[in-house]
Amino acid sequence: MEKESKKWLGAMTHKDGIEASITATIKDRKGRVKNAIFELNAIIEDTRMMVIGGAMGALKIWEMGILPMLMCNSETWINIEEDDMNDLENIQTLFFQVLFQVPQSCPKLAGHWDTGSLLMKSRIMKRKINFAKYLKTQDSSSLSQQIFTEQEKLKFPGLVTEVDGIVKNLDIVEEYNDCLLYT
Repeated sequence: MEKESKKWLGAMTHKDGIEASITATIKDRKGRVKNAIFELNAIIEDTRMMVIGGAMGALKIWEMGILPMLMCNSETWINIEEDDMNDLENIQTLFFQVLFQVPQSCPKLAGHWDTGSLLMKSRIMKRKINFAKYLKTQDSSSLSQQIFTEQEKLKFPGLVTEVDGIVKNLDIVEEYNDCLLYT
């Protein structure tokens, strides 16, 4: 009997396509991230962290350690489903609830407001825009740049069309194009 999904280069690949692969990847990482959140909570509850600014250490660990583990390759998650995005937002909300020791009834955006953090959807959009910029500004002999250019020219569905939609929705088309001119 064949497995439905397999791990490859840190991400799960699923026989039902990219959307199922994204779901399987998030599901695979979710348990480790939750474990890391509660482990981090145990560390910050240590008496040496119970000082003014102690939560900043936890935020730094979240931003530089736990979040990259969760978001690895998220710039390639094309057509991410709403349920997957909600899972990611719930994981980040759990982190804020554990960090600030607030109940689930606390408004979800309060953690973002208090820390100046981005929503997961915004983090992914930012990563996709930066990745597209990186691909577009590669040397013309680079295979990745050639593929990106072909996708752009032929309007293939994928990163190019998704980033075009993002920059149009955010009304930053000029800024995005100007950024590409000056790199």
